[in-house]
Amino acid sequence: MKNLKISILFLMIASAFIACKKDDSINPAPIGGSVNVNPDKSMIGKWVGKYGFDGENPNVYYCFVLHADSTLTEWNSLNDSIGYGTWGLSGTQFHSMSRFYPPSVSIFKLDATLDTVHMKITGTWGYQPSSVNGGKFYFIKQ
Repeated sequence: MKNLKISILFLMIASAFIACKKDDSINPAPIGGSVNVNPDKSMIGKWVGKYGFDGENPNVYYCFVLHADSTLTEWNSLNDSIGYGTWGLSGTQFHSMSRFYPPSVSIFKLDATLDTVHMKITGTWGYQPSSVNGGKFYFIKQ
């Protein structure tokens, strides 16, 4: 009976270690090819790009750092934090709302598409409630 209890205890401990194995769904890139990434895992981090006004091509530095808790910070080209907000991803559709630190009162809304192969976000930005009345932008994952 004692051996049975020890065997059961051993099996329970071994099962716990096996069941807690960490899975990583991001596959390494094949040589000479692209990789399909898991956007939920890959979004966290620094995204750098440019934005433009109205119909202009994006030409002004733009940087967001996306955090795992769905918050973001905005940074300028001098590496100073200049704003904050929230972000979300539904499939490949990226959305965010952000604002500069006070005294600014403007809220900016972004709607874009994530290219999971090139890890590039491309879309439009606007002054809330619109996401299109400001201009175009893009970010590339760093």
